[in-house]
Amino acid sequence: MVDLNFYQFGYVTNDFDRAKQEMIEQHGLKAVADLRGIEVSFPAFGPIRLNIGFGFAGGAQFELIEPVDGDARVYRCVLPDTGYGLRLHHISRHYSDLSELRVALREARRRWPVAMSGEMYGGEYHYFDTRDTLGHFTELSSLPLEVFPPEGLPPHRDT
Repeated sequence: MVDLNFYQFGYVTNDFDRAKQEMIEQHGLKAVADLRGIEVSFPAFGPIRLNIGFGFAGGAQFELIEPVDGDARVYRCVLPDTGYGLRLHHISRHYSDLSELRVALREARRRWPVAMSGEMYGGEYHYFDTRDTLGHFTELSSLPLEVFPPEGLPPHRDT
């Protein structure tokens, strides 16, 4: 499997439909997989309901997240208190080699606090709060790339 390294640009919004259209226009996304009301449970925050969209351009995945309810402060923290918002939330680095992911995780833990970690689709993800140094969160993951093909997504399932 190809290691895409910088694989995903994750955005957060408070108006899914408007943001989806803006991202299609700005990034030239051909299509966006549209998953509404997805319920996920994050170890640190409990269950959260999200609207999620995925689109691809130039080999990169663009993720759009709208927190609907639950303790979604890790997403809402980048949104404005009032009015419309569409903000870069995270850049994801993908590792197909788990030993390389472990090295990257050790280095990241020395520099930044872990904002959220979990397992999904047989892989794992770790968000680091790099906002003070990079202006966004950084996600390190080993999620299987075949789960997120450009032509669409399977139904969500926790592992």
